[in-house]
Amino acid sequence: MELSTDVIKLIETTYRELKTSMANDYKGLIDIGRAIGGIGALMYIITKIWGSLLRSEPIDFVPLIRPFIILQLITFSNAFCESLDRMGEGVLQISNTNVGQMSLKIQESIKKREQALQKSNENAKDKNGATFTEQDKITDISAFSFLSELGAAYDQFIAKIELAIDKFLINILSAVHDVCYILMILVSVFFRLLLRVVAPIAFGIAIWDGFTNNIFEWVGKYLNYTFLPFAAGIYATIISKIEVIYLNAQLQDYTNSGEDSVTGILILMILSIVGYFFVPTAANMIISVGGVSQVTSGLGRMTSSTISSVKRETIGRIVK
Repeated sequence: MELSTDVIKLIETTYRELKTSMANDYKGLIDIGRAIGGIGALMYIITKIWGSLLRSEPIDFVPLIRPFIILQLITFSNAFCESLDRMGEGVLQISNTNVGQMSLKIQESIKKREQALQKSNENAKDKNGATFTEQDKITDISAFSFLSELGAAYDQFIAKIELAIDKFLINILSAVHDVCYILMILVSVFFRLLLRVVAPIAFGIAIWDGFTNNIFEWVGKYLNYTFLPFAAGIYATIISKIEVIYLNAQLQDYTNSGEDSVTGILILMILSIVGYFFVPTAANMIISVGGVSQVTSGLGRMTSSTISSVKRETIGRIVK
């Protein structure tokens, strides 16, 4: 896991450097976002005021504040992204710590298994050697002793080969498991950088009628990709815990019965690798964009209703 930890730190360092450099390289998009948002704000305000005038209704200035707030958000889009990243950094640190601890436990369990197998092979070798010595003393048949020792050496060789193959397969699958976890972090970094770059344009388009939900979709996607490594870390922790429990149970069975099989742990590792394909889907369930939109729309309607009620009550008191 040390190599994986170094790679994760390298990705995080690269992300910090890239978000600073890309903010300078693509700062022209802020002006484009302002232009799109400014035109949208003008059209939005004219439409609202003109509609109220045609219907001879009092002008409600509260909804007209929204375009100006979004225009300010375009200007400070980088600071807004930084505030979202700070939430992700905390949970990612917790996730990396838990994954590292579980990886160490898996390596310890695998090492205990290898030591038990090696000890068993050495005991078998000593037992065979002692048997051959007694046989030589009784029969003094050198040919029989030679063939017996040759058979024992062949068994020892086969056992070592099987142990080496098992170790190789487990190490390969463990490396692939770590690569999958690192890939989730890399995907998170890529999409967050992409969303940071297009943030001013996404915010500017959100001012236009028909695209009002665009800003909430952007925030939802950014948060989902921010928490993607966290979701991958939870999945890796669960899988690692299952593997540790299985390895400990397998070691106990080997101690009691002398039977050992690497098939079970290999199947678990392969299934855990396949399961990483579903981690992005699970991460998308953390923030529901539709839910955010409905909540904000409900709050907006509640605020407008409250303000209208206050206005009517105030006008009624003035008339009286």
